[in-house]
Amino acid sequence: MTYALELPDIDKDFLTVAQAARICKVTRVTMWRWVKSGGIRSSATVGGHHRISRADLVRFIKMNKMGPRIQNDSGKKRVLIVDDELPLQRYLTRILKNNGFQVQACADGFEAGVYVMKLRPHLILLDLFLPRMDGFQTCSLIKREPETSQIKIIAISGNSSETIIDRIFKCGADGFLQKPLNNKTVIQEIESILGV
Repeated sequence: MTYALELPDIDKDFLTVAQAARICKVTRVTMWRWVKSGGIRSSATVGGHHRISRADLVRFIKMNKMGPRIQNDSGKKRVLIVDDELPLQRYLTRILKNNGFQVQACADGFEAGVYVMKLRPHLILLDLFLPRMDGFQTCSLIKREPETSQIKIIAISGNSSETIIDRIFKCGADGFLQKPLNNKTVIQEIESILGV
């Protein structure tokens, strides 16, 4: 079976690590690990950026029997961002989409309840201090319901006092990230908690 003809964005002879990751429905970090371990061959540009040839990517996909997964978007992990700061929503949406996640954002706990049922996220990035319903209440409600209790929650806040962290973990959170956020740390924490 030839997967090359059915793969999106594969009309180029050479792809960036991010493009190859999107095609394989994995995060950029995962693709980079495959490149560094020699699992998939790549070449480096003069500027030190890695490129993967179309032929090598197709060979890797076939060898690892990834064809059916490639053709099915359901392999994407869904992340819900709950934060009332619009610039932070945009920032997180961009880095998560660039790393192969399906993303939705909203501004408070009430909206989050609607999106939890609609999107069925694998993970929620949840600000603790929100209007109307705060992150502590939102986390408790999600974790209390059998239908949603398996959703992973990473709390985010500029306040990292022991009291705050202890309180959110008691509400059922799976992780905590302190603002301001760092691209690498966010992706590493998400991948670690989701077991990607």
